[in-house]
Amino acid sequence: MSYYFNGDLEDFLLTSKEEYTIEFNPFNEEFEYFIALLENETICTKKVYNDDYINYLKYEFNCDLKTTKSKVGAELWCFEIYDLTLQKRINSRFFTKKYSNKYNEHPAVKIYEPEELEEGFIYKEDISVSGMGNYLYPRDKRKLYKILKDRPLLKEKLLRRIEDISSLIDGQDIYHYQNTVDEYFQYKGTFIGRDFKNEAWFVDYKDKLTNFMEEELNIQGPYAVDSFIYEDKLHFLSEINNRKTMGYIAHKLKKKYFNDFPLFKSILIPSKKIDDFKLTYSMDLENTYLISPRGNLFCYFVIVANTEQELKKSELKLYSRVFD
Repeated sequence: MSYYFNGDLEDFLLTSKEEYTIEFNPFNEEFEYFIALLENETICTKKVYNDDYINYLKYEFNCDLKTTKSKVGAELWCFEIYDLTLQKRINSRFFTKKYSNKYNEHPAVKIYEPEELEEGFIYKEDISVSGMGNYLYPRDKRKLYKILKDRPLLKEKLLRRIEDISSLIDGQDIYHYQNTVDEYFQYKGTFIGRDFKNEAWFVDYKDKLTNFMEEELNIQGPYAVDSFIYEDKLHFLSEINNRKTMGYIAHKLKKKYFNDFPLFKSILIPSKKIDDFKLTYSMDLENTYLISPRGNLFCYFVIVANTEQELKKSELKLYSRVFD
């Protein structure tokens, strides 16, 4: 069996196509190595992996990385098309705002004209991936004006985010975790293992998540509900991702390879920020692993620990190694 990493769900949904077809591209190739690690199955790709990386995965994870260029019989890994109309709605911020507005103090609105732009708000495109498609005014004024000539944007109050919270719904299983995002709201990693039960907002969060799951939207396959905390308040359901997300990947990696550790943190760093000479598969850092192949646009690291103090120390050591 072979799998194709079709991470470009959002790009596909923006087209008028009714059927997804496999087309090799660098965007999907960037994270396809997770197929080998999580499924131990052949990757459908034209990308060639060097022996150093293949041998490293075999030695460290007992994982056999195999590839094929043949698309015959290849299954889609990140998502399947089961109801295109529904999937376009679920991944649409315009559609899901009517649900999120029921739960939040600051409702989002759709805007059509540049005159509606003002400072203190965040502007979002209807469908986007990993935090892309988010803009601020006046910082992104030129880009916002250009977008509004063609299509509307979602306007939301810009709130001071303290932390990003997500829930993975995978069949009957529900996992809560933190995501790390940068100042541009782009994904930078996942932290698994924090106990949310003592947080003042968690009961409210669980109630709202339960209510949303009872909406009978008939969502199939794994999906993630993203929310965030600001000023010790909860902003529930900033968006929905109906596919195998990076949060899904983090949970599956932890369960398969690192389940003896209560704490797991993945860290995504652009390779251009790291001196390639300092990047080795054997990092020689305790409980710290480079998961991605060298030469990718992003380096994906995993740190596991028994305590938060251990985790912070390991994280500082990693940053010291790759940045100093």
